[in-house]
Amino acid sequence: SIMELLFKILKSDNVYVKETTAWTIGRICEFHSGTIMPHFNILLEQIVPCLRDSWSVANNGCFAIYHLANACSEASINPTSPLTKYYGHLIMALMEAVNHPGAAENSPILLSSIFEAITKVIKSGAEDTIPLSLEMFPFFLEKMKATFEIPNKELRIQLQGLLCNVIMTLTNKVKDLMASYAAPLLEICLHLLKTVKHIEEDVLMVVGSVAAEIGEEFVNFMHPFMPFVLHGLEGEELTLLVVSIGIIGDFCRSGKQEINKYGDQIVDSFLKILKNQEIDNIVQPHVLSGFGDLANAMGMPFEQHLPVVCAVLQAAAKTSKPEDPEDYEGFEHLYAIYSAVFDAYTCILQSLLGTERGVIFKEEAVFVVNFLIYCMENDPTFVSTEQS
Repeated sequence: SIMELLFKILKSDNVYVKETTAWTIGRICEFHSGTIMPHFNILLEQIVPCLRDSWSVANNGCFAIYHLANACSEASINPTSPLTKYYGHLIMALMEAVNHPGAAENSPILLSSIFEAITKVIKSGAEDTIPLSLEMFPFFLEKMKATFEIPNKELRIQLQGLLCNVIMTLTNKVKDLMASYAAPLLEICLHLLKTVKHIEEDVLMVVGSVAAEIGEEFVNFMHPFMPFVLHGLEGEELTLLVVSIGIIGDFCRSGKQEINKYGDQIVDSFLKILKNQEIDNIVQPHVLSGFGDLANAMGMPFEQHLPVVCAVLQAAAKTSKPEDPEDYEGFEHLYAIYSAVFDAYTCILQSLLGTERGVIFKEEAVFVVNFLIYCMENDPTFVSTEQS
């Protein structure tokens, strides 16, 4: 068969032949996953040694492993999959490749490929890989600590960013089981935020994932991170800004009343973001939803912000349609705004439930109902999408 021929060619002494063959196997895994599944075991046995070959062969080996793992991604919700047998071995083999002799010279390329493959393996692992994933936390935390001593600044920062992504993926996989590792992990995150200025969004995404997974237990860790999140809201760097807004939502859902002491600062920051013409309008729906998260967490204390927030939501709801009916990006943005407005109003109403202050929303309720009617009559596509 063609696969047997490729396995034979992969053992060639010619680096260029092996490099091309590894790439070809990766492409077959990418586009013909059903075809390669009968060869899954032997494929991995043939590809893993590539990680110890020349850096270009190792890079394409990572490419093949990525797509081979991706072929099992649909089985990640199943009790087990063909990937389970090799799960731990694959991740360790990929981590050993970090020390590849060619990694230093070609680190941006090879290291990215290595960690992309690791992340894909973790995501694609079935349910029976969760215990092993949990056991890997100390290993990756030690690897992160080890980066503090790397003298090459560029390499150090790249590795720290890549490890953040792996740790976040592990956190999302094992969910609240990682609570026992929350303290040492967050201590590392705090150290990174204090000492590294180029990977703030990566670190904050890890913090947000921990907050989302351990819930109310995160209250004990929240306060040291708030200055960094609030600082992220003050900048104009798009990725960091969106991440910071998202983390406010994570903190609101886990910290609840603890977020109250930061309510004024957060609302002020959100309003400044919406007024800043230099910031991409893609941020607008995130901010509008953020108001809802904050209202839901704060409860009655959010009442003082209702007049200005409701005015902002009304203005957003009146955003004009794109003139060009084929402006798909424009309509996608418009519907994102509509959805965020409804999310915010829903959360505000929830924050008033069970209180005697629901009457303060009476006039606003008229607008919300009229807005809903408008959407049903003029934007049926949006309404049907929301219902689904």
